[in-house]
Amino acid sequence: MTKRKRPPQRRGEAMVGAVLQVTLVQLGVVGFERLSVPEVAALAGVNKTSVYRRWPTKGELVREALASVLGEPPDFVATGELRADLLAWGRGALAFAGSPVGQAVFRALLSADDPDLRPLASELTRTTKGPMGLLTRAVRRGELRPGANLELALSTIAGALLQRLHVEHRPADLAYLTQVVDLVLDGLRR
Repeated sequence: MTKRKRPPQRRGEAMVGAVLQVTLVQLGVVGFERLSVPEVAALAGVNKTSVYRRWPTKGELVREALASVLGEPPDFVATGELRADLLAWGRGALAFAGSPVGQAVFRALLSADDPDLRPLASELTRTTKGPMGLLTRAVRRGELRPGANLELALSTIAGALLQRLHVEHRPADLAYLTQVVDLVLDGLRR
């Protein structure tokens, strides 16, 4: 009788990355409610106790997985021209929202009623430097009026895109994005 060797367990950043990636994929496949931490651990090739040690609840695990993909797009470079920068940011957001992982992220954020996920949207608004930074710098340059409600502007753009994609189930192309950005910028300049 030969003893089977267990594959080596992932540790450190390799473990974290694998677990977060599997969590995102599983969100897309089964949704938040049916997501199973033991299944995530098995698919990631880690021990479930390692997952529970780092993320004591499913909500905390999903929250970190979502936060890992909702940051600034890796290839985004601000040019200093607000409209062009917002459109570039929006194109990246549309590409993400249309991807399987992006769809899973938005389904989880829109449908899960977990206390660990509720604050995620507002935290991301405060911590995402990208679009808020673009608007803040535009106010400093005099492109937008002082005192403009920048959070409302970003919520309006995001809300229009989410409405189009996830409520109406219609495509949001560059023409639609351009209309939304132009409408918001017109309001911010008045």
